[in-house]
Amino acid sequence: MSAITSGPIEMLAKFENIFDLFFNQFIISLNNLFWNPLPFLYMRKHASLFIVAGLMFMVLGVGILSNGSLFLGEFQIEQTPPYPDLVVTDVAHGDGSLLVTVQNQGVLDVETTDYEPYLYLYVDGNREWVYSYAMFSDNAFTLVDGVSELVLEPLEGIHLVKACIDPTNAISEQDEYNNCYEETLY
Repeated sequence: MSAITSGPIEMLAKFENIFDLFFNQFIISLNNLFWNPLPFLYMRKHASLFIVAGLMFMVLGVGILSNGSLFLGEFQIEQTPPYPDLVVTDVAHGDGSLLVTVQNQGVLDVETTDYEPYLYLYVDGNREWVYSYAMFSDNAFTLVDGVSELVLEPLEGIHLVKACIDPTNAISEQDEYNNCYEETLY
């Protein structure tokens, strides 16, 4: 499947207009055929093209997907708005402390002026610590492709540790469902 990404909103609008024109003409033609088939025997050549084009659109699989993108045959026009995408990529032990790696995999920096990204840390299913952006000395994760290794609380023993960045979804992201990472630490 090929993705067309340049000017998706404008292209989607053009394809929607073309699709609406053909689909509406096709429905009108089918309705007329059902109620009065005789005029179709004498129809002009260009009018029958609307029916053929309408059938082709249906056969090719033209449609608007649930995410608002247009699907035309083997091409899909994707409308992914540019957002940051904060992801916890690792939780580990390091010199007696927890190490949490956070990354921005999105296409925009996180704007930290209006809100702060928070990190929730769960140990054995219980939320133990909450960290705000201002508490981190390394906040490179707020930049595009930025990665931060955050040194957190000391923790000993075997524990199930889960770290979630932006757990309340205060920051609009490309993917709101990839903010947590869970690991059993020994």
